[in-house]
Amino acid sequence: MEARTITPIVLDEDEPQPSSSSSSSARPFTTPNDTGKFTPNTIARLTGLSTKSDFNGKLARIGHFDEEKQRYEVWLIPEGTRNSLRPVNLQSLSIAEEVAVLGDRLKATGATVGLVRNILDRLGQLALTAELLSETKIGRVVNDMSKRFHSHPDIETTSRRLVFRWRDMFRQSQAAARMAQSAAEGQKSQMQQEQQHQQQASPTPTSANGTPPASPAD
Repeated sequence: MEARTITPIVLDEDEPQPSSSSSSSARPFTTPNDTGKFTPNTIARLTGLSTKSDFNGKLARIGHFDEEKQRYEVWLIPEGTRNSLRPVNLQSLSIAEEVAVLGDRLKATGATVGLVRNILDRLGQLALTAELLSETKIGRVVNDMSKRFHSHPDIETTSRRLVFRWRDMFRQSQAAARMAQSAAEGQKSQMQQEQQHQQQASPTPTSANGTPPASPAD
């Protein structure tokens, strides 16, 4: 459970803070918005820690950003312990990786109401493609949430909205793919017909006296 009552652990507190002029170019992650910051509930990977190097590679859920301390509040996965990290020590995942992590957390038997709400909120922020939906099967997982948490109207409503949105997007993607395939086949057929017409319209080569040239065998 991701408790918020404990004091966050400050990792690598003894290391010097990066200056604002150098941190933007040194950050090893990309962010989904224009502010240069992680969106709350994003899943990130810890990296570049020296005094707590055993934490490197662990995953964490991003909380709020403390402007004064220039650190993110994060919760380690799956421990749920609360920590405080500099932006340079957080690395974003690919969308496919993050969706896989979020899906696994939803499928966990111990998933709490608060956790499910956070994950659904994050899934709503991600720009999923039809390929990712097909690959991760996240739509099925989210659809199950509307059944498992039917006693919580907000979770049921959010889950259904996500599923309906993804279903429409998937169908539109399939329709666009069929149209593109049909157009490509039509263009190919037209080119073949034009080639046939050109061959039929081409005059038969003749010799100087007007008769077709003899074949080498003659």
